[in-house]
Amino acid sequence: MRKMARSFRRWGKAVAGIGMFMALSLAAFIPAVTAGQGIEGLSVLAEYTTQPKTYLVGDVQKVLSGTVTAGDMVTMDPANILYSLGAGSFDGEKGVKEMMVFNGTVYLKGQKSENNYALEKSKAVLNSPFTFGIKKGAMPHKVIYYESATPVALEDIYVDLMTGFDHAFAIFGIALFDQADTTALKTPPIYNEPISTPANSAKYFLPVGHMKDQTGFFFGLVVDPNKEVAGGRYDKGKEQKMFYISFAQKGPLKLQSHTHILLPAKKVNIPKLADPVAAIQWVGSQQIRDIEHLLTSSKVRKALFLLYDVQGYVDYTTLAR
Repeated sequence: MRKMARSFRRWGKAVAGIGMFMALSLAAFIPAVTAGQGIEGLSVLAEYTTQPKTYLVGDVQKVLSGTVTAGDMVTMDPANILYSLGAGSFDGEKGVKEMMVFNGTVYLKGQKSENNYALEKSKAVLNSPFTFGIKKGAMPHKVIYYESATPVALEDIYVDLMTGFDHAFAIFGIALFDQADTTALKTPPIYNEPISTPANSAKYFLPVGHMKDQTGFFFGLVVDPNKEVAGGRYDKGKEQKMFYISFAQKGPLKLQSHTHILLPAKKVNIPKLADPVAAIQWVGSQQIRDIEHLLTSSKVRKALFLLYDVQGYVDYTTLAR
């Protein structure tokens, strides 16, 4: 009888441990009713208590001034990178193009008009004068699904989502756009002249595209400059190196943001996945045909958002730590 009692006590402890594990696991997947304050159709699928930092390389102002040199190029290992956007090359400064990294693969906008600026990609190397991103291993703070009969501008969605963050968030989105407004660098910024002025923008950038009924996978960083946070977590000097107002932007903006998008080879259905790992794996199975700079005037109809509660900015060298 004493042996049986000891057995029941051990079994009880094991069941209690399993119950606690299941409770902690399921807590991340208990959905809230809505996200944000004003836009209908946003619903939280999962929440996590993670707060990554965004790494930074170089300075977007250097790119905009058209003064990128060989000394500005930083060699990076894509294998460490979950998401990144900016300007990049597979060789030197003469090959700098529009760039986005997704889960270890680098995508570059081609520079040859004769092959319609065909996409280039690699998992081996990235050289960049300017980029920012998030390293592998980071988990989102929230997974949100969005669907609306009336398309909403990405800028308005960013404003609504910002209500849940102190100052900044990063976003990876799988989205169906009623209209995606895009542009892209077509000439390397190395000729010692500003590239986004009215006089030079046509020389350095492709015309603004307005793609109807377009799906895409985008990454961006969003900051509310009016939200002051004590403790120096958010370096305004580093923010000045990450953001700029595109020559194609029309009208004032409430937030600072910088977003790039990968365009799939064919239209895809938007998955409703609460598991961020499954969402990343799903995107990784899709074939990519192009990369663009995404304007926040783009109208979103349906999307899955992975939101990262960014708690500051670090140098790229910290990736190896």
